[in-house]
Amino acid sequence: MIHEEVKMTPTELNDYIKDFFVKNKTRSALMLKAPWGTGKSYYIQNDLIPDLKKNNIKSVVVSLYGKKDIYEVSKSIFLESKIKFLNKNIRGAAEGKIFGKTIIKNIAHFCNIDLDINKEDLQNIYESMDLSKTMVILEDLERSQVDILSIMGYVNNLVEQDKIKVLLVANEDEIIKYDKNNNKDNKEKENSEKHFTERTKEYLRIKEKTISDTLFFSPNICKSIDDIFSSFNNEKLNELLKDKESCDGYSLLSHKIKDNIMSNADIDNYNLRSLIFGCQKTIDLFEKNTICVDKSFLMQMLLGNIAFSLRRKIDETISWDSNNDISPNLGTFDYPLFKFSFNYICYQTFNIEEMNDFYTRYLRRESIKKEYTKVTNQLKIIYAYLENSEKDVKESLLTIKQFLKENILPIHEYGKLANYLISIKENIGCNNIIDECKKIMINNIGELDESTIDLIRTHDGIYLSSNTSKTEMNDFMEEMLNKIKISNKNLLPLDYSTKHVDDDYKYIYKNKDTFVSKRCFANKLDIEKLAKLLNQCSAKQIKKIRIAFRSVYSFSNIKDFFAMDKSSLTKLNNKIKHIIDHPNGQDKIQILQLKYLFKYLEQIINKL
Repeated sequence: MIHEEVKMTPTELNDYIKDFFVKNKTRSALMLKAPWGTGKSYYIQNDLIPDLKKNNIKSVVVSLYGKKDIYEVSKSIFLESKIKFLNKNIRGAAEGKIFGKTIIKNIAHFCNIDLDINKEDLQNIYESMDLSKTMVILEDLERSQVDILSIMGYVNNLVEQDKIKVLLVANEDEIIKYDKNNNKDNKEKENSEKHFTERTKEYLRIKEKTISDTLFFSPNICKSIDDIFSSFNNEKLNELLKDKESCDGYSLLSHKIKDNIMSNADIDNYNLRSLIFGCQKTIDLFEKNTICVDKSFLMQMLLGNIAFSLRRKIDETISWDSNNDISPNLGTFDYPLFKFSFNYICYQTFNIEEMNDFYTRYLRRESIKKEYTKVTNQLKIIYAYLENSEKDVKESLLTIKQFLKENILPIHEYGKLANYLISIKENIGCNNIIDECKKIMINNIGELDESTIDLIRTHDGIYLSSNTSKTEMNDFMEEMLNKIKISNKNLLPLDYSTKHVDDDYKYIYKNKDTFVSKRCFANKLDIEKLAKLLNQCSAKQIKKIRIAFRSVYSFSNIKDFFAMDKSSLTKLNNKIKHIIDHPNGQDKIQILQLKYLFKYLEQIINKL
């Protein structure tokens, strides 16, 4: 018997099953097993049956789902074989057109076939049928209402007496049960036969006699995803499929779904039915949209919808968890779920104005992101100038100068940047442009908070070898620090009192896009006052503060925008940890809410 953990590709499975059909003389059946939703039926219809047909092997597929007795199973096998005949012979049928089974039953008189067969007549007809050159595929073994032992006995008769080749398809984990009263903590003992229920032991005994080989179905997820998406034949979806992964030829989209969503630690779900559902809902939204949206937005929406559909399969009671219009918890951190998608998937409601408004804000955030990406790319060239060409460094200096003029280069980078500019001046030259850059930086300096000043003063840098360069750097830092005015004017206008937590929350939520554009939030908070406030808040108010933070930080690539916030967040979390470790009258629920806040901020700090 094949060990269930040995994974075979669809091609290897096809070859093994064909070989079994042609050569195997054991008068036994095959079993193909895998969990629900992994694509067993999809594989059978789209890989196995076409391959069998190419090799002149007929097949009849019957689902045992809902079947109440063996008579219904036999009738279904008979009808399935006749329906194939009808599809080929109904007068006026277009080439290759498949009629629905319900329709066929109503027009069966065209071929003089009576489908209302009683048990006695069916038995006579069934015994006269020649299925020796046909593979009978019985799906959904675990979902039948027929007693499992009766089905196995029935299959044993098919393969042993009628010499029919049978492939059983099942989620066997739903059939095999353990005796809960005997289970121990020892995992090895739990899996031993003595802990099976008596019913399971009997099933395994019959299976050993009836089934010769058990194949473990392990789909090629990327291929399955690409095939599923292609089957929709949607213009916008097809556009997303064009970008291919060089290593295997499957789409980058399928790799993102497999590696970033399905393998996500808190999703870990390969259910292809849920993926199809999420894809269908996205296409519905594609078609409802009246404005032209860019490819990246469609990708974000699709992946967020699929992630949510996989989560919803695990927990159908899942609800919206944020006052923001995106939720990384319901999607993923990189591909959050959009609020309008949630409303459509869960409640079938759609507001085109809501979607258009969201798209406008999405474009604004993406514009900021692209702008900042350009800045960081140029800084990378400067900070690694000893590894780049002189031409690239000089071109980058001109770009850096322009960024400084536009004041879009983060001020917390000024200390480190000046250090590298002076090093470049020492080793390459470019004196005029570097002096201009230094002058613009000095002019840009205004009122800064202490955390930004610390970042300027304590930057990492590059060694300056000459005394002239060292003096120049010291003079620049002194001039810059002398111009800085420490001020609380940059702090957010929050009240930090228990009476106005709701008002403070509304202010933060209303201005969340502004914090993104200015690339700072936590470093504009008075951490001391906020810590004192948390020490006095009710459990509900602590939760409100956590939601306020989430409204700002709940989108992908926050490290590109909020690098300056890390020190302030760390300082705040240390104070929250102190409150948790040294409660001052808080009850257990308040402490629990503080722990939730601490854990969330810790995740954000790690992202930064």
